[in-house]
Amino acid sequence: MSPREMTLRALVKWRNYQDRNGFPQNLKLALPDAANRYLRLPDPEEAPEALKVALRLEAEEILAGRWTAFGRTPIEVQLPPNWSRDDWAGVDQPTHELAFQLNHRNLSHGADIKWIWEWSRWTPIVRLAQAAYVNGDSKQAQQALSWLEDWEKNNPPYRGWNWTSALESGMRLIQWRWLDGLLRQTWMRDKELDPSAQYDFFNRIQTLRESILPAHIWSTWRRRSFGSSANNHLLGELTGVLMALICYPDLEGLGIRLDQVQALWEKEIVNQFAEDGGNREQALNYHLYSWEFAWQGWWALKRSGHDCSKDVDSVLARGAVFHREMIEVDPSKKWGSLTWPYGDSDDALATPTLIHENRAAEEWKSWMEGRDSNEPASSLKTEEAASDYQGSALDFWYGSFPREWRRSVGATYEVQGGWRVFKESGYAVYRDADWFLRWDISPLGYLSMAAHGHADALHLSVWYRGRAFIIDPGTGAYYGDAELRSYLASWTVHNTPTTPMIQTPQRLGPFLWARHHAAPACSPFLDQQGEVVGLRCQVDLEEGPLVRTIHALREGEAAGSRILGWRVEDDWSGIKATVNQSNSATSVPDDQNLNQQNLRNIYSHWQTPADAMIDVADSNHAEALGMDPLKFKIQRGHSTLVFEATEGWELSWQSSERNGDASAAALESNALATSEVDQKLAGSISPAFRRVERAPFIRLAAPLQSGRGSIELMAGAPRGDNTPN
Repeated sequence: MSPREMTLRALVKWRNYQDRNGFPQNLKLALPDAANRYLRLPDPEEAPEALKVALRLEAEEILAGRWTAFGRTPIEVQLPPNWSRDDWAGVDQPTHELAFQLNHRNLSHGADIKWIWEWSRWTPIVRLAQAAYVNGDSKQAQQALSWLEDWEKNNPPYRGWNWTSALESGMRLIQWRWLDGLLRQTWMRDKELDPSAQYDFFNRIQTLRESILPAHIWSTWRRRSFGSSANNHLLGELTGVLMALICYPDLEGLGIRLDQVQALWEKEIVNQFAEDGGNREQALNYHLYSWEFAWQGWWALKRSGHDCSKDVDSVLARGAVFHREMIEVDPSKKWGSLTWPYGDSDDALATPTLIHENRAAEEWKSWMEGRDSNEPASSLKTEEAASDYQGSALDFWYGSFPREWRRSVGATYEVQGGWRVFKESGYAVYRDADWFLRWDISPLGYLSMAAHGHADALHLSVWYRGRAFIIDPGTGAYYGDAELRSYLASWTVHNTPTTPMIQTPQRLGPFLWARHHAAPACSPFLDQQGEVVGLRCQVDLEEGPLVRTIHALREGEAAGSRILGWRVEDDWSGIKATVNQSNSATSVPDDQNLNQQNLRNIYSHWQTPADAMIDVADSNHAEALGMDPLKFKIQRGHSTLVFEATEGWELSWQSSERNGDASAAALESNALATSEVDQKLAGSISPAFRRVERAPFIRLAAPLQSGRGSIELMAGAPRGDNTPN
């Protein structure tokens, strides 16, 4: 920790002491309504029919107490909500203690602070207010206001869990801008509303405005993130303060100036996004999350007549390209549009300006790509008309994605052998009519903490014909299940070759890594004629280098011929790890029952979604040779891939368990497990935050000293098998 960071931490503690009795009474402000003057809302008559229908149905669920957390997980809640309850764990955490003295990372009985914070981001209330606005329902607006009043009553400034994070108060500042405008405009447009009732509503929202805004902006600004903690949290905090000052200029009476906040906000956007557009946190969900913060701030500045740095324009344009290239949708009736993101993911959204929250990445991607026609959003009046273009809700709330930014396509990446390589961010993607491959060749994460990164460099994710076959296993929970969280972030569950002896990078806590690996180096892979046919990438660890080469297997010799599959060649010959208790970088994990032979193996874990099926191919041949089968068929829907270890690999552990409880008893005792935790949790995936399934997987193993191994992943049935594809 730097001297400057230590000084800032001391300053925050002093400010906590100053605010121990709540928001300073001498700083209370009169805040006349200004939100609609500075950020006008679109005409509800222009809302696409698909959005009106979705909001009407969602409002019915919200009013019945069936709320959705993190965009994907429906659950029943009491009304009004218990703002200190983890509804998923079924645990109340009541407290009115001073927030600055609470430890939100260590709740009791399996509770996770993220769930408590989720309702206090007011997302369901925003959705209800949107429904009231576009469908003209003043009663729904009145209910939204009542829940806000209940929140304010039960969460006095700086007391309880919902004041323990500056990001949470910053996000409420963003949501308030929407809520203020939506509720007020709904009542203004209701011609049948009694004038006295309308006057009462306006007075109530005025009272809330003056109670909520000053305390929130004061706390967010004074406790904003800094130093090694300055990641998407700081960007969200600054965006909340920025939007509050734009909408309510009187808040500058607190001594917080708009020009000062905007300068810091612009600087942070440039810091957090790489030159090629990717967010430096190395977590795909947080790329969109951070990008949306930047977008909302930019949009608010533009709509209110303020200038914005061209550097921010450039970041937003390049960041949109990155999102579009990294996203491939895997449709799921249960979960919505899955993207199987790398790195941490809590499915967070800044503001739910969408048709369906569980299709967030897809809708944002569609909006960034834009419609081919010049039709206005209002022309998309039916669900069918909007099916090919998923960005109509974003068109309605924000307008069209800026046309000039679409010209950034191709300017942020290099094309090598058909791969699009984002060198600085560290990702390579390949896309054609059949295949989508996303290869992680990235640094660990942002700043010294690398808070949201995973040990996943060189991991390969594979889609075939619109379905994900090889995935990143996800995140699980942040605090509610520390063992699972640590496991899903480890080398063990990614297909990067690894061994228990590899202990760099080192995980020190839920959001803290040490001994980062170097940024991987990537280069073209050439055939004998000197043509680029693939990529080769090397990541240097303290234990030595890992090298992976990926190239296409084509139907013919011609460069443009159809790709039948892919060959993945791994080289771990440089790994020098040994069983040595005295060396912290190579010491044996603390697991007394771990098979000592397994310590000397190299592993590669290939994880599928929960609805995949894995069958052994050529099992009779393998049995005759007295060896483990090394050839498998992976099936999802009507598509099949053949997975075969072609050389180097000697053993396999193939689990076909599907949709089982991830906390179930350990799998077979003779499995190629690297630890007791691995034996218990192998095959665990998290398709949504705090949701865990058991899914099939293939794990390959070979002696560490063998040095090399290869697999082929081919489309269709295995050779000699006439099983239809």
